[in-house]
Amino acid sequence: MRSCSRARTYAQGLPYTDRLDYISAMNNNFGYARAVEELAGIETTPRAEYIRVIMAELNRINSHLIFIGTLANDLGASTGMLYCFRDRERILDIFNLVCGARQTFHYIRIGGVKEDLSPEAAEMIRAFVDRVPDFLAEYNRLLTGNEIFVRRIRGTSPMTTEEALACEYDGAESARDRGSPLICARWTATASTMILTSISPWVSTAITGIATWSSSPRSRRCERSCGGRLTGCRG
Repeated sequence: MRSCSRARTYAQGLPYTDRLDYISAMNNNFGYARAVEELAGIETTPRAEYIRVIMAELNRINSHLIFIGTLANDLGASTGMLYCFRDRERILDIFNLVCGARQTFHYIRIGGVKEDLSPEAAEMIRAFVDRVPDFLAEYNRLLTGNEIFVRRIRGTSPMTTEEALACEYDGAESARDRGSPLICARWTATASTMILTSISPWVSTAITGIATWSSSPRSRRCERSCGGRLTGCRG
């Protein structure tokens, strides 16, 4: 990417970020766009920030679903992968409607997004989030009490707080699970907590449920991650 970008403008370099991690392309677009905006002093509208955060967080749920599904498949529970990829398709349907792509999106742009969300896209997002509690319950029934699944992951690759910091673990769940109060990864103030906890609590609740479940086969981790602050979260 660095070599290709030498002969490109900042805007022309953005599509390359899709290829850095093809299951988190939207997030890569977001990070690159934010960096250029800060360097150039470009301000985005609140609506554009809302849309970008929602798209990036849906992409993060998509990534977690791939993790849960492939982990289950690797441990011999192929049905878990089918369930997760079934629900992942709902997210890809949203992205396909919004930008016409299912893997490399180039939807988030410097200064905003490619185009506004349609009413149909907004309804699809709400419908997906309403479905989250149901498919989380399915994952729990399928995997949480599965003796083979639990035996194969319990105690695997234990890591102390010191080792986690030395390896630069920066995920909220990964760091907290090892007793570290430090979380290196964070949203900027203009695209962060205000949006996810008040403007769009329905998205926030879904994200918290998926992320905390995927870090452990115990959904009670939700209480540790959000402290019950998010709307609809029961810990």
